[in-house]
Amino acid sequence: MKTHLRRLLPHAQVWLFGSRARGDASRRSDFDLAVEPGPHSGKEIEAFEEAILSDAEIIYPVDVVDLGALPTAARAKIMQECLPWTD
Repeated sequence: MKTHLRRLLPHAQVWLFGSRARGDASRRSDFDLAVEPGPHSGKEIEAFEEAILSDAEIIYPVDVVDLGALPTAARAKIMQECLPWTD
């Protein structure tokens, strides 16, 4: 994922949230990633999501959320539990 992130969203801040951030994930849990709004566009976020979905080496499901497109309450909930994504 790091390769796709650097190539498609080089200046983005990415946060891990959900069960993996909370520490209650199972072996099959997906990765929930939130992308902080910045100089990138929604199209670049979509391209990042498509790249990781089509990457055969990524064996876990990944959900990507554009924080800038979320209602304030949903964004606040994610930000309460998120961790910086360091891959």
